[in-house]
Amino acid sequence: MGIKERVEQHPIISLLILAIPVSTFVAGVGEYFCRQRIDIANQKSELRINTLESELTSIRRGMGESNFLDIRTFVYPKDRLALLKVNPKSKFVSEENFYAILDLPGW
Repeated sequence: MGIKERVEQHPIISLLILAIPVSTFVAGVGEYFCRQRIDIANQKSELRINTLESELTSIRRGMGESNFLDIRTFVYPKDRLALLKVNPKSKFVSEENFYAILDLPGW
């Protein structure tokens, strides 16, 4: 009995026997492409994490080159008002005799 006769006598069993290797092949190809997509996503996330970590470490946590804060850059005495351009948002603090921006958020 040849293959043709067996297939004609038992078509359902023949289809099942043929379906097993075909489904195995399709599953293998699908798994390969899924692994490729996962690897690409992992590489992108590692690159993003490395980029963010390098940006975070490059932030300078000081107040410049000196060890003190020069308040002359944001406080104006009343007598120097004519020499400097005062920010329009600045207000004069009469008790302390200087101009400053008083409505800064977080201060």
